[in-house]
Amino acid sequence: MARRIGFRCVAILAFALLTLGGCGKGGKTSGGSVVSGGGGPGGGGSGGSGSSIGVVSHIKVTSDRIEDVSSLEAWKNSFITPGMTDAQKALAIWTTVVKFRHQTTPPNEFLQSEDHPHDPIRCFAVYGYGQCCCASASVEAMARFVGLQARGWGIIGHSVPEVYYNGAWHMLDGSLVTYFPKADGSIAGVEEIIAGVEAWYAANPTYRGNETLLRQFMQGGGWRNGPDVLSRCPYMN
Repeated sequence: MARRIGFRCVAILAFALLTLGGCGKGGKTSGGSVVSGGGGPGGGGSGGSGSSIGVVSHIKVTSDRIEDVSSLEAWKNSFITPGMTDAQKALAIWTTVVKFRHQTTPPNEFLQSEDHPHDPIRCFAVYGYGQCCCASASVEAMARFVGLQARGWGIIGHSVPEVYYNGAWHMLDGSLVTYFPKADGSIAGVEEIIAGVEAWYAANPTYRGNETLLRQFMQGGGWRNGPDVLSRCPYMN
């Protein structure tokens, strides 16, 4: 794999350099544009004998060992296959977000009111990191791109997305890498999770609001003995 990717990178660079070398002043390459040098010592402007300065952009390197997420259409071609159910599409979206980002303080672009980039392709292909709001926005955008309804929730200190299919909402948290299957195998939505936790608190009132007791209960896989809606999570330890 390393040899193949390295060969492709060298080939692209060689092509770019050869193309630039064959361009005259102000010419264009397939990868970008060639900008003439400015005036002054060594420049290519009036009175100078300088050479062209090449700018190559929009180069795309792909591999047969990793999916292409350079655009939403490329992502769809990589992850969404004919005949997929809506549930399978939703899990493919969640898998993408988990695979192509990690959880840390997000970048600030200061280009929009939210500051953080919430475009999924920028999150995957440019930065590769972010927090819950970024992951949630990515799930929602990708779900809508393939024709599914989606919405976001702001819960205590966290943001999560839901995708609608099979007549219900399903919470797929790509930020903290989790979802909660119910007894029938379908994935619970936020309101179902809240209802399940509230029912458990009603049966175990001494735990409500008592962080010390909850932490003790959590140790040793205690959550698997807690609210039923949380007990089948495949990613909780």
